[in-house]
Amino acid sequence: MNRYHIFFLSLLLGVLLNPLTSHGQCRDKTTWDNAWTSCTPAASPNPNRGAGHWLLYDLGYEYSLESLHVWNANKAGETTKGVKIMAVDYSNDGQRWTEWGNVNLAEAGGTDYYSGETAADFGMIQARYVLLTAVENHGDPQCNSLHEVSFKLRSGPVTQGNDMWVYPNPATEWINVAFEGAERENLQLEVVNMLGQRLHSEMYLASTGPQKVELNIEEMRPGIYFVRVRRLTGEMVGRSKFVVSR
Repeated sequence: MNRYHIFFLSLLLGVLLNPLTSHGQCRDKTTWDNAWTSCTPAASPNPNRGAGHWLLYDLGYEYSLESLHVWNANKAGETTKGVKIMAVDYSNDGQRWTEWGNVNLAEAGGTDYYSGETAADFGMIQARYVLLTAVENHGDPQCNSLHEVSFKLRSGPVTQGNDMWVYPNPATEWINVAFEGAERENLQLEVVNMLGQRLHSEMYLASTGPQKVELNIEEMRPGIYFVRVRRLTGEMVGRSKFVVSR
């Protein structure tokens, strides 16, 4: 689906796993009191993060994430609570997390008008859950704060060729291969490298409608690979490229 959807998310304390809520908000307002502020570290949903100050978003469904826009803490006299370095992780099940990376956020000016900044270009990664963790703020000794976060999302997975999709991409430990099944039939799934060498092969019994197959890629070295799905007659169902990155 090529239709774009932009959701402006009101910030919620990160310990909650609430469904995505959306709202519109004027950017030329004069009050900046309604913000997320965390002064006590809590155990992160991502065990690799330990305890910290974080926000967890459940988008309610797997989306292709395009970009992230952030309004930092902008209340006059409290802008040092604003996040300076923020770690971003994403997941499709809320259990297995992929580290996207860190973003640097400028300190807000504490002025009446503040338009925030585009913090990240996600490149259409596929995710349902997004975890934002404050790594460093702009000087406050205890508290971390953000005013608002906006995700720009595209409904449905991104087509990569022949109506077959691979996500997450880049990936570290596993990938999902998604495609539309035409009928109940046996298919062969293969993973090959850039030289065309077959690294993995398995049979899959497909049915009619959306199909999703999970493949473990922990043993694969970082690099570019292709996954392809064929009928037993040799006819290609789909072929997509993915990247292993660690």
